[in-house]
Amino acid sequence: MIKKIFTTVLITITMVAVVDAQEYQKFRVGFGIGFTAGPQYGAGLLYTLEPGYHLNDDLVLGIRYEGAGTGLETDGFDKGYRSLSASAQYYVGNKFRAFVGGGVGYYKVNFSGGRESFVGFYPRAGFDVGHGFLALDYNILPTVRADDFVEHYSYLSIRLGVNFGGGKQRE
Repeated sequence: MIKKIFTTVLITITMVAVVDAQEYQKFRVGFGIGFTAGPQYGAGLLYTLEPGYHLNDDLVLGIRYEGAGTGLETDGFDKGYRSLSASAQYYVGNKFRAFVGGGVGYYKVNFSGGRESFVGFYPRAGFDVGHGFLALDYNILPTVRADDFVEHYSYLSIRLGVNFGGGKQRE
């Protein structure tokens, strides 16, 4: 009986030490701006707000809010995108921290003929250096086919940004 209690206490202390040994702060909020490119409407601009939580030093779960426009014309954008999605990023490296990840979420697309809503997803890759980041996402949305047209809603985005919080903990 004493052996079981001792083993349980030892395992508990080890788990607490491992969880406490995390190098990075738990919470962060990222802000980014960048460019978009779609197959049908050309280039555009975007902004993102992405709070996240470090489960451990290598895995971050977050929520991404993104606004984007494609097909820049003199009177505005042909299409406007808004999305809210759950995201995950897995990091490798220490100072130069490359990541891969993805997300899934709800997209609203506004265009001259109306508005559509979709569920979409995106693979992502990029890197963090200090509190700055560069990320590349490919937002995959359904293609709509009608009698006389085909509408492509997917788009590529590349953005630069800064994370507040989430850096290495001070000793």
